[in-house]
Amino acid sequence: MSLTRREALIATAATAATARPAQAAQPVAPYKAACVHTRVIPTITGAGVDAEARAANIDTTIAAIARGAAEIDARLYVFSEFSLQFSSAAASVSHWLETAITIPGPETDRIGKAAQAARAYVAINPVEKIAAFPGRYFLSGVVIGPTGDVLVNYRKLYDLSNKTRPSDILDQWIAKFGPQSLFPVADTEIGRIGAAVALDVNWPEMIRGLAFNGAEIVVNSTASPMTARGYTLPEAPGSVDIRTMVRRVRAFENLMYILTTNLGPMGRDRTAPLAQMLPSEIVDYRGRALATAKDSAEGFLTATIDIEALRTARIATEPLNNLAQLQAEVHRRGYDAAHFARTNAFAKKPINSAEEHQPLFRGDVDALIRRGVIKPPAG
Repeated sequence: MSLTRREALIATAATAATARPAQAAQPVAPYKAACVHTRVIPTITGAGVDAEARAANIDTTIAAIARGAAEIDARLYVFSEFSLQFSSAAASVSHWLETAITIPGPETDRIGKAAQAARAYVAINPVEKIAAFPGRYFLSGVVIGPTGDVLVNYRKLYDLSNKTRPSDILDQWIAKFGPQSLFPVADTEIGRIGAAVALDVNWPEMIRGLAFNGAEIVVNSTASPMTARGYTLPEAPGSVDIRTMVRRVRAFENLMYILTTNLGPMGRDRTAPLAQMLPSEIVDYRGRALATAKDSAEGFLTATIDIEALRTARIATEPLNNLAQLQAEVHRRGYDAAHFARTNAFAKKPINSAEEHQPLFRGDVDALIRRGVIKPPAG
């Protein structure tokens, strides 16, 4: 007997609701996660590098983990970009190298002990130096597990500054760490966790690279002011900043949770007004904001993470399963033939200034024009 279209849709929906993987795993109980605003003391000021500030910021991070364990008992704590090392003035590569840390190292060991005591996963965003690449620093998205071990160490791939990106030294990087180091994901007891740093989320390929490796949760540390040229939309009732919209879309298109933590109060003066920062936010796998910060005051923004619900959505044969419907083979040829921003641009010599990107950027755009991929305005 043939089914009507309506009957077929009902049958498909029933299958989606009851389908389970062939090998059942231990279910992950819903748990609380937190974006953590901490007071950050600048490690780089107009006077130079403050040697004591980094230690103070690490102490603050450890205290926040302990407080979280006592007050909210979250399984996952996500700290902001630059929460360990922060610059309140123009900073050179040498400044950043002076305040950078090695990973693993004494600093991550201390935070790891706090994670152990809290029986929690902790995401931080340190400035890192790597002995194999002298004269360079990296912005790293790090996840430390409840064993105290570093489980994820992702180095920021996007945004033009005087940091080194793995893509700037791509061949050397892959030879040293392997291609899997570009989009690392840890399979943990609370879900598969990957990291992205700040505006990495503007590039869909970046977050999809984590999805390709199974990421269910992306921790996204940032340091974003409320207003930024080109990003802030005209004020209107219910309007949302384009950066917030992008994060919600990334969560929706990849069926993943994204936890974005922005900077808390900055400086030692506790009477100073709070900076106007883009709100921290926890977004679920449907692109829904579960929690949005009202301001950047110290404290915890919490929401419940339901990994089993996410996994049910990812195996469902229904229209909203965007990830499973991705036709990678259709797009592969386009990516194989595409040549946009160059890689290995700073393989021979470390970058010293963000300005060094500009002639390369101009050259990449001009090449796209010559090939007819983009068309310049008339006149």
